[in-house]
Amino acid sequence: MAPINPILKQIRGVKTHKQFEALLPKLAPNGVGALFGGYVAQDDKNPDVYIFQIGQGGTGLPDRDMYLLDNPKFEEIRTAYKGFLAKMLAHAGEKNAEARASAIFNAEKKIAEIQWTREDSSDATKAYNKMTTAQLDQLAPQIGMSAMLKRSARKSPKSLLVSPAQSPEQPKFSPKPTLVCSRIRC
Repeated sequence: MAPINPILKQIRGVKTHKQFEALLPKLAPNGVGALFGGYVAQDDKNPDVYIFQIGQGGTGLPDRDMYLLDNPKFEEIRTAYKGFLAKMLAHAGEKNAEARASAIFNAEKKIAEIQWTREDSSDATKAYNKMTTAQLDQLAPQIGMSAMLKRSARKSPKSLLVSPAQSPEQPKFSPKPTLVCSRIRC
């Protein structure tokens, strides 16, 4: 654990959403993500242009259904995943690892509840949501996305693509991503 102790110390020091926002751009180069992630790729509707693309993250299981569907296979996966979380937290020296693992799982489940199905998020038309950083800030005002992008990039993007569950143009859009972010205790 010694190599990651400085990162763990920074994470443990987060007490407010503002501190969380300030820490994310510092952790991203080390592969640490939370709630969302981004990358540069070709614009799906203009392949001669590269654009910053951002998408929802925050879940450790690969599919929302693994959190939400009630069947024996997924229950087995959920139980094993909670055990894995508790084990990793214990290795990291966290107190009350099982309770913390349960809290993490419950936060991830709230995120999964607003994620699109695999079918919906694979729909190229639905998933193409070009907007400015100002529009993204309006969409999720409690997160401070444009400020985080400015801290993490040499040049803040003028426009970006936002994937499902975060776009106002989506038929299933609701303010739930903002609510989930505001209710997760730092």
